[in-house]
Amino acid sequence: MGIQMGKAKQNMELIRNDKTQYVTFQKRKKGLKKKTYELKTLCDVEVCLIIYGLRPMSVLRMIKQKCGPQIPT
Repeated sequence: MGIQMGKAKQNMELIRNDKTQYVTFQKRKKGLKKKTYELKTLCDVEVCLIIYGLRPMSVLRMIKQKCGPQIPT
């Protein structure tokens, strides 16, 4: 038998600690942005990523800046 490498499977459940939840949110959001950029670059397509999260108004402002003013508030 060989040594198995990789990440252990995590159970999906709500993160109760606010700081841990925020850090996890930021890390996963960064990963999604990277995947969105890669899809745009590799496949030459327009991509729009919408994330509703801990600060929805700041996210909406960011979307308006990136996608244009045609998005309703």
